[in-house]
Amino acid sequence: MPIGLELRLSATIGSLQLRGVIDRLELDDDGELVITDYKTGTVPGERHELQRLAGVHMRAHGRDRTSASARCASSCSYLLKPEAIIAVPSEQSVNGVARKSQALWKAIESACARDDFRPHPGPLCDYCSYQAYCPAFGGDPALAAELHGPGTVIAPELPGATSA
Repeated sequence: MPIGLELRLSATIGSLQLRGVIDRLELDDDGELVITDYKTGTVPGERHELQRLAGVHMRAHGRDRTSASARCASSCSYLLKPEAIIAVPSEQSVNGVARKSQALWKAIESACARDDFRPHPGPLCDYCSYQAYCPAFGGDPALAAELHGPGTVIAPELPGATSA
């Protein structure tokens, strides 16, 4: 029985403020809470299930901080293939995701303080509009200063195009 859809949630972990949306919050037949996260992508293999549940664990963490009730079940329901990954987050798994989030945030703060943003090329780089500024593609990050300001659009020349 659904008790909420598209519910906004926020949680503080150390100095980090996380916000998210619970796609569906419901009560199961036993009266226990279930958080459901709907996914439009493909169902992951078993090796990657835990990674896909990280967001659900964070929502469980936020819900635990805002509710006095017991820990709830979480699920990722995939829309392309009628399949779901269901888990009951443990204190250890929820705290692990929280610690990982804090560590990532500290790494981001440290990189910002040092202005140290090294490229990590991958398959999605082929579709990136920032290649002209990326050292991994021979670009110069200093040229990205032209992008400062709201509403700036990047439109690098397409390969093979000639300037008019």
